[in-house]
Amino acid sequence: MEGLHGPHPGSHQPPVVRPPDRYTGLGALASLAVACQQSPAPAATTAPAARPTDAPKPTEAAKPATAASPAAAASPGASPAASPAAQAAPAAAPAAAAKPATVASGTLTIAQGVDTESLDPYVTTSSASKGMLWTVFDRLVYRDLDLKIQPGLALSWQSVNDTTWELRLRQGVQFHNGEPFDANAVKFSFARYVDPAIKNGYATLLKPVSEVEVVDPSTVRIKTSSRSPS
Repeated sequence: MEGLHGPHPGSHQPPVVRPPDRYTGLGALASLAVACQQSPAPAATTAPAARPTDAPKPTEAAKPATAASPAAAASPGASPAASPAAQAAPAAAPAAAAKPATVASGTLTIAQGVDTESLDPYVTTSSASKGMLWTVFDRLVYRDLDLKIQPGLALSWQSVNDTTWELRLRQGVQFHNGEPFDANAVKFSFARYVDPAIKNGYATLLKPVSEVEVVDPSTVRIKTSSRSPS
């Protein structure tokens, strides 16, 4: 059923934190430095002689130094303890937003290593050429990857008798020039496939076919000279 050359029926960073002011408390430090300067020595005076009856007063014991408060112990310019949030590692960059689904459009370009020798499927014997032509022309039936026969331009088929197959054709299909596909197109394709003037190298494949009968526009019968299940 490979004789028909009709069109295909069917035929996509962490925030920057300002560092503490290193000059904070400079005025306080300056005041403290002034306060710590040695005051001028007072004028020497002669201490009065102690009375015999008066014992000298004991000097006042030095008061223990007051412990510095925790707040005062801290240097004014020291940085406050980093908060847990500041110590945490920078958050990972947010995941890239999901891209919207794209709709197939435009032109698909396929390159081959050789040019086609002919765009007539009945003339060329080149595998490269046929690979291109099968994207342009269609068949009545074809074999899938499991070698099972699947519908093409013929939707169904049945054996009428031992030498006759009847095929129901797909409707609503047009050739590239707009002409409708029908049973007459099937009969013409079979006749041209075996025409000696075409010099088709595969013409002998249809040798068992003795007649192609048009029953109606959507029905064709193929008769063979002998029983031929293929």
